[in-house]
Amino acid sequence: MPRTENRVLKTLQRRDGSQIQAKMTPRQERFFDMLMENLGSPVEIPKITETLDISVYNLRVTKRQVQEMIAGYYTIVSKWGQSYTMVQL
Repeated sequence: MPRTENRVLKTLQRRDGSQIQAKMTPRQERFFDMLMENLGSPVEIPKITETLDISVYNLRVTKRQVQEMIAGYYTIVSKWGQSYTMVQL
């Protein structure tokens, strides 16, 4: 049985104003929104795993998936496995 299409479109914008849309799963969207709310500021990994109710291993997978989607518009920086910070390009 095929997976249902439960992805939502998120609009990504660079500093120069160019935009693109990315399709994200609900988990990817919540992770992206959490980092976007704190754009430029670190978000502690324990806070993310608790809010999203996922393990650190699943968080790493989600982070990698989102990083690939937002490449060229944002980047996610990790600080020694303690926090993630999203920066607009």
